[in-house]
Amino acid sequence: MTDVSSDPPRHQKVRCQKCGAVWAAFTLPAPMAELAASMIKMRCPTCGAGPSSLSLFGGSGGGASSPDAQSWPGLTLWLASGERGVSSETIVQTLTGIPALGGDPDRGSPPLDPADLRRCRLLLEAVPSLAPLLPMMATSSKDWALLVAHWAEICALMDEEVPDWRDPRCRGMARKTYERMKALRA
Repeated sequence: MTDVSSDPPRHQKVRCQKCGAVWAAFTLPAPMAELAASMIKMRCPTCGAGPSSLSLFGGSGGGASSPDAQSWPGLTLWLASGERGVSSETIVQTLTGIPALGGDPDRGSPPLDPADLRRCRLLLEAVPSLAPLLPMMATSSKDWALLVAHWAEICALMDEEVPDWRDPRCRGMARKTYERMKALRA
C-alpha cells in the first residue's frame, strides 16, 4: 500500500454517527500518517463527538446525502457476494457508515487470524477506494491501531507464506502471520 496515489484529488466527507452532521473534512489522496493523525484528532463541528463516532461518507466524492454502497465503487458487489467476516464488515461500517454489522458498533473486531486478514484484504482489493483510508481504522481500538501500523509487514508475511491466498480453494497455513498478529495483540 503506498502513501499517496496518483488519483486526482477529491474531498472526503465525514459523517457524525451521533448527530448526523456531514462535512468535507480533508482531501484525498493524502499521506497515510498525516491522514491517520488528523482523524485521531478530529471532532464533529456540530456536537463535538470524537473519532469513534465518525465515519467516512461518500467515497466517490459525490454529494450523497446518506451512506450507500453506490458511493463506494465495488462495495455493492462485495456486500452481495464477497467473502465477509466480522473484521471486514467492521472496516465497511467504520469507514463508510453503512451498517454492515447490523449497525452495532460494539460487535466490530479487528482481524484475529490469517483467515480474517484474508477477508479484509479481499475487501480492500474489491473496493480500492477504502484501501488508502485503512489508517482511519486506528481510531477504532488499540488492536486496530497496532494492526494498521504493521499492516504492510503482516501482509508481506502472508504473501510469503501463502502466495495464492486470493484463491478461495487455498488451504495454505500462515503460521508466521498468525504468530505476528498474536504478538501485536499481546
